[in-house]
Amino acid sequence: MNQHDLAPDVLAAIRQEIADMQQTIAGEPAGRGLVPLRIKCTMTSCRHGRHCLDHLRPAYRGEQRPSPGACRDCGVVVASAAGSLGQSPDDAGLIATCRLQQSELIRAHYWQVPIDQWAFNQALRAGSRELRDRVAAQVSRAMDPTNIYSGRGAAYAGNMVAYAQHATATCCRNCAAYWHGTPRDKVTPLSEAQLAHVIKAAQAFIAIRLPDLPLEPADAVPSIRRSLLFAGGDKERYDDHAFSALADGIDPAGLLVPLSSSIQVSAVRRGLIVERHLDPAV
Repeated sequence: MNQHDLAPDVLAAIRQEIADMQQTIAGEPAGRGLVPLRIKCTMTSCRHGRHCLDHLRPAYRGEQRPSPGACRDCGVVVASAAGSLGQSPDDAGLIATCRLQQSELIRAHYWQVPIDQWAFNQALRAGSRELRDRVAAQVSRAMDPTNIYSGRGAAYAGNMVAYAQHATATCCRNCAAYWHGTPRDKVTPLSEAQLAHVIKAAQAFIAIRLPDLPLEPADAVPSIRRSLLFAGGDKERYDDHAFSALADGIDPAGLLVPLSSSIQVSAVRRGLIVERHLDPAV
């Protein structure tokens, strides 16, 4: 069984940093029915310091690829090289990578966003021992060069392992390549050391965000009936609040929206386009 081995004081220090950033207790679940705003890997909000550091993707037409550690949208250099930090096998290198990931929009989003109730309940039903095993198995599948679903297998909500993968860039070979220096092609397998490193990174996320998760599964975790999530116009009010916040220029990292939200975001150079799709029958 793979397991993180970060010292307790190291975990506590990172956990406190995250708690300070999200202004809530790391590990506390989101309100019932709320899930992370759906943000994709290439999206940016450069004015908030939330970039995309994937220098391995094809460059914009007429432009050169950014150097490693630079934002592909605005060009600002966030680090000397993202992958060089990720390759460091010791705790200091892993911690540095976790902190640097606050500079990339999707990583910061999943490091900071409160965990949705479905994912939180899933973790309770598994317990930390089983959850670590699931992390190891799911990250291994994502890193497998023969996996035709690599890049499409990590959910955006409702799955605790997926939170860990998005936050630590272990969701697919593309993201792992520029963060952790692993192979990006569809032929070369990761070495044993590389695979152990990316698994350790994702398992550390679980320890940081869910410090009080029991080792064994909880005896009884009630299911969530979606039909009872929102009363009256609560869903619309949540959407109104989130849409107004985005329109006012809030940092999108860590933002929650209702399940089946009418809000959609798409990428534009250095920022996001925010749309709201209303039901014409309402």
